[in-house]
Amino acid sequence: MPTRPSRRLNASKRTRPTSQQARVVKNIRRRRRNRVGITRPVALKQSPQPSSSLSVGVSQCARDYINTLTNPFNGPMVCVPQSTSTDETLKQRVFVAGQFYSGTAGSGNLGYVLADPRNAVSNSNECTISTLAAYNVAGTISNSFAAGTVASFSNSMFNGGTFGAQQGFAKYRPVGAGLRVKASTTNLNVGGEYFAFMDPEHRSPVGDTIAQIYNNARTKRFPIVLNEWVTLLYTPFTQNDFELAALAFTNPSTVSSSDNAFYMLIGAVTAASQQLFDFEFYVVYEVAGQNIRGATPIHSDPIGLAAAVNAVNRQPPMAHPDNDQAAKVRTEDAFDRFTKFVLNGITGVTKLVQTGTQLASSVAPLIALL
Repeated sequence: MPTRPSRRLNASKRTRPTSQQARVVKNIRRRRRNRVGITRPVALKQSPQPSSSLSVGVSQCARDYINTLTNPFNGPMVCVPQSTSTDETLKQRVFVAGQFYSGTAGSGNLGYVLADPRNAVSNSNECTISTLAAYNVAGTISNSFAAGTVASFSNSMFNGGTFGAQQGFAKYRPVGAGLRVKASTTNLNVGGEYFAFMDPEHRSPVGDTIAQIYNNARTKRFPIVLNEWVTLLYTPFTQNDFELAALAFTNPSTVSSSDNAFYMLIGAVTAASQQLFDFEFYVVYEVAGQNIRGATPIHSDPIGLAAAVNAVNRQPPMAHPDNDQAAKVRTEDAFDRFTKFVLNGITGVTKLVQTGTQLASSVAPLIALL
């Protein structure tokens, strides 16, 4: 019976590796040696991309500015993000609180409060004109200090003599303002409607009849509801609205159309005569001057400023119900439009830069030939 060959015998008969196989083995060993002591790079955690377009670098001042425009009653006290003539201003909030009545039957049960944000910076110049129960001008906004109207003044720390164009005098500008009213009559007598008006050309409604005001495209009308605020917000329109200026104070009850005045009107035509309303008028403003103490830095953000103004100007009706939820909603709506305008502005700038770069690269060979 044949015997099985031993493993040792077979092992001795194994063939030696070829030179090519030997090189492969050496390379494998070399790679293994090279791995020793090598520190592998640690994968860094990617930070999530911010979802808000405000991450593009809009200044905090511009973000606060739109908050003040939409909520001047308790929003931040900030600057207009346009620095052209100074680098520091004092920011203040002032207010006027009072009452007005719808007038007699002879007035058509008409009552109103007329306010001017510019005059509110001074405690010696009337900033509101409102009607008393004796108001008897038939269906017309009074064009003088007529019987049945009363003026009110803000609680500003400055008087009119603080401001002027000469050296040493201060300059000012409104940042945001809001006028709100509510009916404080009885359930038995409540009824009628409000009308809210503000003209972008600074035209005064003084002397206008109710029919003229109703026919104005910018007039908004709302039903009168007991103890519910209706608010009219200040909106800047002209270039002078953004500039620090020493404009003359204009009596809100006189007929004038100029950048010196900015009229905000909320009126009421009631179902019964001589009904009572409460009003509040808040203004945030800036003051600059060499003798002004407590000034803080201001910023310049052209894209943020343009986006904020466009967002507020595009808001549907200028008068709004005013409560915590309504104020939050209108601020959020304005912020949504604000961020879109910011992105559009930055996209436009990017395209402009890219176009300029392409133009420069195409012109460069021609310049080299000169």
